[in-house]
Amino acid sequence: MKIRRTNKISEVKELHKIIFPSDDLDILEEDILWIVKNDKNENVGFCSLRILDNEIVYFNWAGLIEEAWGYGLHKRMIKTRLRWAKKHNYKYAITYALIDNIQSSKNLLKAKFELYIPDYEWGDEKCLYFRRKL
Repeated sequence: MKIRRTNKISEVKELHKIIFPSDDLDILEEDILWIVKNDKNENVGFCSLRILDNEIVYFNWAGLIEEAWGYGLHKRMIKTRLRWAKKHNYKYAITYALIDNIQSSKNLLKAKFELYIPDYEWGDEKCLYFRRKL
């Protein structure tokens, strides 16, 4: 499976409808996007980040269709975005995970993110906030 940068928002929107059917997609033209493709070159997942300012990036989306679970792709999507942020000299990455999404929280902790309490709650109602110094 491969993770590749894309500028095709239409691909991300199509995957988002499948992976997160009840969530609105909040993607901006300037967001940085990646698509995950399987060995048949089919789109099976995506991830993205948003530049918040000169120092901080926000990992705003990551999702995989169920058939792509169990291959370590979520960890790879985290690493891919961390590499991009470091290469572009950002100092921090922030994100959140829903409180019942244990696997995402475990993957973020393994990637050296730490839990924190933000000045204001900007995520969903029931979520854990994570940050990492790059």
